[in-house]
Amino acid sequence: MGATIAEKILAGHAGAEHVSAGDVIVARVDFAMVHDARGANALKAIGRLNAVELPFVKSSAFVLDHYSPPPNVEAANTHAAMRAFALRSNATLYDVGDGICHQVLPEGGHFTAGDLVVGTDTHSTTYGAFNALGIGVEGTDLAAVLATGRLWFRVPETIHVKITGRLPPGVWAKDVTLWMLGRFGAEGANYRAIEYAGPAVRAMEIDDRMTLANHAAELGAKLAVLEADAKTLEWLAAHGALAPRPVSADANAN
Repeated sequence: MGATIAEKILAGHAGAEHVSAGDVIVARVDFAMVHDARGANALKAIGRLNAVELPFVKSSAFVLDHYSPPPNVEAANTHAAMRAFALRSNATLYDVGDGICHQVLPEGGHFTAGDLVVGTDTHSTTYGAFNALGIGVEGTDLAAVLATGRLWFRVPETIHVKITGRLPPGVWAKDVTLWMLGRFGAEGANYRAIEYAGPAVRAMEIDDRMTLANHAAELGAKLAVLEADAKTLEWLAAHGALAPRPVSADANAN
């Protein structure tokens, strides 16, 4: 039996030759993101670890974007705590006004095709537009990643979505995802991986692909991923990403 994109990337990061849907694995993480809506939770969890060092913190970014500007004292205090932590730990910090987390990570060249990225937001699925796995986690999970560089996952089943034809003027990737939401419902892809393919997907520019992957979260998906093509590789190179490791699904994948 062949393997899906998600199975191949997770197997590679778990040091396994092959994984299948339903397997529970411990996988190496390439990059981690925490935003301010989960920052307080993450910092509390980090404090409970009592870790003298957090060796993975250099491969993380703290993003102040959900409360921008902070609407209350609690949010402002979270921002202050995140700034202080980033300063003393040398984590990357994107402050208020720098941009939205799911935009600044790829634009900052923080990951590449074939990577495994976690973030404290369900819409971390966005990173699948670049042939990476983007998976949403909680602040407690993020703390474990900063300490160990690893996290456990259950390998998801994959839904292969092939979109044919072409999008006519005035129709965008968001319209495609809203149509899918109407057909399958808000829980139609719970804990599944969605693999988007087909000529309509290949015709999309990067921003539409990001929207397509981002909105998989509205279907309950654990992740969404596209194959890499020339557009993907050119975009990653232009934004300073490391050398890509493109991953494709096997024709006989389940």
